[in-house]
Amino acid sequence: MTIAVPQMSALIIVTATVFAFLIVLSTNVIRVRRSEGVTLGDNGNERVIRAMRAQANFAEYAPFILIGLALLALNEDDPNYILALGFWFVLTRGIHFVSMAFGVWFPGRVIGTFGAFSTLITTIIILTI
Repeated sequence: MTIAVPQMSALIIVTATVFAFLIVLSTNVIRVRRSEGVTLGDNGNERVIRAMRAQANFAEYAPFILIGLALLALNEDDPNYILALGFWFVLTRGIHFVSMAFGVWFPGRVIGTFGAFSTLITTIIILTI
């Protein structure tokens, strides 16, 4: 079984975006650890914990989102679904990152959770209809 070109292109774009965002989150953890003088773990430091949780929360959902989007591509569903769902996930997790890492906007945590859940649920719906 092969994936049609438009679906594969959409999947590649979304996957590259997810990878790039993970690099941003990981770099933020390094930056915060250095600025707080924490070399291992979190030392109970709230800034480090927030940065680590923003990265970990993203890393917990990203593989499942990408698997679901790959299944949409294999199913030859509309590539716009793949792009829209992928970018929705990254956008809402970006809002979550700002909330978690910087403690600026508490509702961002809820938006990030909603974004991950809604992406998963929408993918399930598309795959089963």
